[in-house]
Amino acid sequence: MKLKFILPLFFASAIAFSCKNEPAATTVSKNDSTAVKAALSGKIAFVNNDTLINNYKLFKELSAKLESKSDKVSQELESKSRSLQSRANQFQEKINKGLVTRAQAEEQGMKLQNEQQYLLDYRNKVLGELEEEQAVMYNNIWNNIIEYLNEYNKTHKYDLILNQNSATNTVLVGNPAMDITADIVEALNKKFDEDKAAGKLNDLLGIDDKAKAKK
Repeated sequence: MKLKFILPLFFASAIAFSCKNEPAATTVSKNDSTAVKAALSGKIAFVNNDTLINNYKLFKELSAKLESKSDKVSQELESKSRSLQSRANQFQEKINKGLVTRAQAEEQGMKLQNEQQYLLDYRNKVLGELEEEQAVMYNNIWNNIIEYLNEYNKTHKYDLILNQNSATNTVLVGNPAMDITADIVEALNKKFDEDKAAGKLNDLLGIDDKAKAKK
């Protein structure tokens, strides 16, 4: 019943980042095309998403919080389920021993069925909420990475930054020197530490500003 953390499809799909981030023109003249080609440096790099995500401090903190919440939900559901099963077993023993009337058996049986349905509905609700939180978590992580890569590329000026991962590879074979994953991880984690210390991530990390101020 524990919620599994799986990288969603947008982490596994091939992507390429434009160093300019400019909208494409609807038509391109021959002169414009020549100018664009002249502006290209031919610099290409790639990032291994699996390594990047698993070593990103923001992912580690957010996933740990969500996994802890998932564990609590799982324990709660298991406890409620055991309690319901225990009461159902006890009542069945009374029926077997002839300690209740048929009317009482039908009434109590209906109550237990209603409780079981409520528990199933509650389970679907909380697990659905956890899955939604997980999707939002990945969206926030990915958004932070994209924002940083755009800033990073203002100075490094790559024409393309490609994606490499275990599910779908844009990069089949690449020069290790073009792998900038370690640099990105180090920079992202440095920025994470700075932003966290400055309180810029309080909302995202669920940190109470007032409680933090009292410390």
